[in-house]
Amino acid sequence: MKKKILIVVAVVVLFGMIIYANIAKNKGASLKVEVKTVRKGDVKEVVRADGEIRALNQVEIGADVSGRIIKIPVKEGDWVKKGDTLCVIDQRLYLTQVKQEKARLASDYARFLTARNQFERTKKLFEDSLVSKAEYEKAYSDYQAMLAQLKADSLSLAAARDKLDKTVITSPVSGQVLAVNKEVGEMAIVGTINTPGSVIMVVADRSSMLVRAQVDETEIVKIKPGQVARIEVDAFPDTSFMGHVDRIAGAPQSTSQASTQGVSYIVDIFFDNPPKNLLPGMSATCDITVASAHDVPIVPIQALGRRNGRNILFVIKNGVAHQQEVKLGVMGERMVEVVSGVRPGEKIAVGPFEVLRKLKDGDKVEVQEKKAAKRPRRPGGRKPERKPNEANKID
Repeated sequence: MKKKILIVVAVVVLFGMIIYANIAKNKGASLKVEVKTVRKGDVKEVVRADGEIRALNQVEIGADVSGRIIKIPVKEGDWVKKGDTLCVIDQRLYLTQVKQEKARLASDYARFLTARNQFERTKKLFEDSLVSKAEYEKAYSDYQAMLAQLKADSLSLAAARDKLDKTVITSPVSGQVLAVNKEVGEMAIVGTINTPGSVIMVVADRSSMLVRAQVDETEIVKIKPGQVARIEVDAFPDTSFMGHVDRIAGAPQSTSQASTQGVSYIVDIFFDNPPKNLLPGMSATCDITVASAHDVPIVPIQALGRRNGRNILFVIKNGVAHQQEVKLGVMGERMVEVVSGVRPGEKIAVGPFEVLRKLKDGDKVEVQEKKAAKRPRRPGGRKPERKPNEANKID
């Protein structure tokens, strides 16, 4: 029995010695960190916004009078000039109305002449004291009433002629017919407060094209007219176009998804030199440059951390990590401007994330230069979306 106890004690002592040896061995071990040298360079902050391409003058053609369509002399894809006929509505009802108003005007004109002549005779007799004042006033009243009726008839005739003219719908702009939504024989309906009117066709002037993009409420305060934008169109892979911000809408657009609800704002971004085969309705992504800096100290975003509400970096000197508070400037997609706290030529820790998360001021480190990785691109030439760097959440 004593022999067994001695064996157990020996095994426990042996394991204890092994554990102690490992602890002693690792006590002075250094953390392995990847480092990069602070350098000067250019950086720009970009706001990304998705949207739809539109023509500056993109008009939905509707009817100002209701009726059956009897003629559509254009088809989708046709080019038209301002004033060209696009659609003709049955004119018979409106021709009848014009004739009726003409007849009413002629009848009332004859009655007007009678009332005028009667008034002139009564006036002369009244001046000679041959008729009473009451007769004179009645003749004057009849004359003025017929004069007013003539004016009303003239306005009614003008309105009838206007309706007749509106049965021929012409193009308000020079451009291309993008869509024809009606056919000959269908009814054109005038819109009311509760009922939308018929959209017979869509015509667009494609000489000036823009992207109508949506910008999140958290980013809209950074957007200003005139800012440069790089536009990528899904239909043109591996190609980008330059443009500029033209207009920022003041009214918010509510957006809702399955789990979130937010607010965005419409921003119009014009193409500086749009390709001829650019079509309204195409999808596009715009990278709007909202800030930039040239030849300034820059560091990778992944190297940044936050502790006690401050932005920090770890400067590596002689195998020791020194926590350094920094002031940041322009925040780019992968790099950020450092206004103060570090200088070009200093080495800073950039990873791995698990090490940076636990790293403390004064820790010994074993450094290795981080090699620049080739940035992947999505099919179609579009850059991958930037994801938030978890290293920014070191608190």
